[in-house]
Amino acid sequence: MLSKELKDEKPERIAEQQVEDLQLIFKRLSMKYSDKIHDEELKVYSELADSLFEVRLAKVLEGHSLGDSFDSWEEEILSKLREFYVSFVMGHYPVRNGKVLCRVVKELYFSGTVLKPGDLIFMEVKKAVGLLLSGVVEPCSLFKKTRRE
Repeated sequence: MLSKELKDEKPERIAEQQVEDLQLIFKRLSMKYSDKIHDEELKVYSELADSLFEVRLAKVLEGHSLGDSFDSWEEEILSKLREFYVSFVMGHYPVRNGKVLCRVVKELYFSGTVLKPGDLIFMEVKKAVGLLLSGVVEPCSLFKKTRRE
């Protein structure tokens, strides 16, 4: 997979079935053998998977689409991260003491309190990003939303 991915500027389509087949092979390998040689082999495969992730991530960051590949969810996550990052750096979100103001989208138990949709809360940026990616909160913007095209 990695060698195919490196040959083209655009991302290759990787079907879910291809990944499931690989997962099965690696699971069998892990369960069947427990020696140093096979442990090293699995480590090499893990490094290849990491490289595949990095290459595909770079292609998405360059604006290419993963289409209907098994990992197309990366695009949505990166889009949300990019939008948050740019808006945060540009000062579009109310921030107080290093915390960003967020609107609760889905009910949330946070710091001992149940928050309902529509509630507002200042939270640490790292937590806000995690909950944003989960669809639980969204940062409040001081400005009308504009998308980068």
